[in-house]
Amino acid sequence: MTRQQKKSLQYLKGYWSARGYSPSYREISSYINTGVGHAHKIINGLVEKGFVHVERGKARSIYPIEVWQKLRGEEGAATSRARVMDAYIGLFGED
Repeated sequence: MTRQQKKSLQYLKGYWSARGYSPSYREISSYINTGVGHAHKIINGLVEKGFVHVERGKARSIYPIEVWQKLRGEEGAATSRARVMDAYIGLFGED
């Protein structure tokens, strides 16, 4: 994992912990001090390595893989926002 990928993943997990949803690509790019296109490339690299899941075509849908797996469960069905928060708190705890 590259330094920027690691920094982006840590930011993604922290953002999820604080807000219960994902940051935008613009917010990620601002945090790692790069362009939006490069932030997109970094997140795609994390997807390819299995650290992150992205739902294409949906705003703020960048999930740490642990959250995504918990949310999808065995049924593979989409879930409510309340279940998203429960899953995140169960995996990473509350602040």
